[in-house]
Amino acid sequence: MAVYKVPQDVEAEDKLLGPFSFRQFVYLIIAGVAGIVAWLAWNLSPALGLIPLPVIVFFVVLALPLRKDQPMEIYLIAVVQFILKPKRRLWAPDGTMSIVQITAPKIVEATRSKNISENEAINRLSYLAQIMDTRGWAARGVQDMGTAVNNTVALEAEGTEDVLDRGTTVAKSFDSLIEKKDATRRQDAIATMKRQAKEPPKQEPVPKISNVMPSIPDNPYSQFTSQLARLPWLLYFYYRLSRQPEQA
Repeated sequence: MAVYKVPQDVEAEDKLLGPFSFRQFVYLIIAGVAGIVAWLAWNLSPALGLIPLPVIVFFVVLALPLRKDQPMEIYLIAVVQFILKPKRRLWAPDGTMSIVQITAPKIVEATRSKNISENEAINRLSYLAQIMDTRGWAARGVQDMGTAVNNTVALEAEGTEDVLDRGTTVAKSFDSLIEKKDATRRQDAIATMKRQAKEPPKQEPVPKISNVMPSIPDNPYSQFTSQLARLPWLLYFYYRLSRQPEQA
């Protein structure tokens, strides 16, 4: 059975020197430089050698790989917050008191219409409608010039009889004319049939049959066929004539 290596902790930082990453290695360098400065200051005066000591301790702690899952600086910040923040929490059922209050501004609607009564508005609308109907002649106090013509045309259209209406006189006159024409055509047909019934039937002449046989035209190939019938005899006589010199 094959064995495969599964990569683990892929989000961890790359190691530069032993268990130290590049960032931890930089912290160690800073701590080392601070240690050298402290040693030089200690040679001058022991009091001066104690000044770089907190810097050395701080960067050494940051460089130590104590926490594998998270960086050491984040862990130290969490420890400081745990120490400084209160450990006890009080439950307030009313919630926190809101200090900021937002008040919506009042919207004042502007008056967009004139102060006119309902009756005056109706009168104005009727006046505008009259102007539109008369095509502007009402504004000049003149009757619309095309109104009389339009009324006359309308009256003429109403007074004209509809030809397709069966109740009008025109339609009735058409019906009477059609009936008269049908009656006349029927009477003419009856008179024609009676006249043909009284007249004797016409006898058609019987065609005569002649006893003379039709003449058959001469065969144009009769002369050719007669000569063709003589061809075997001619060949026979030619053969006999050609055999006589041999017998002699």
